[in-house]
Amino acid sequence: MIMLWTKKETDIKFFVSGVHYQPFDNANGLGKTKETLEAEGCIFVEKLLEPTINNNSIFKLYINPLTKEQWYEYSDIPKTEIELLKQQIDGLNIAMANMIGV
Repeated sequence: MIMLWTKKETDIKFFVSGVHYQPFDNANGLGKTKETLEAEGCIFVEKLLEPTINNNSIFKLYINPLTKEQWYEYSDIPKTEIELLKQQIDGLNIAMANMIGV
């Protein structure tokens, strides 16, 4: 059984902030009962939904605590300062080429 640490966003949307694959293991477990962990806000699932990997996106796992439905929300990776500067230089080069008629 997999344990999820969550943060409530709405009554039916909790962000999964952490995962523990052996919460009841003698060596690696938390030393607490399932009921205690559920009372602390943890949610238990049999398996995790796998994300769709895209090199241009960040993904966050969410779960509905009532139905245990899981889903990912994706967002673009923010550009680095170097990428932003390169984009600006490319734009300036194009503008200069248009001005001089190249």
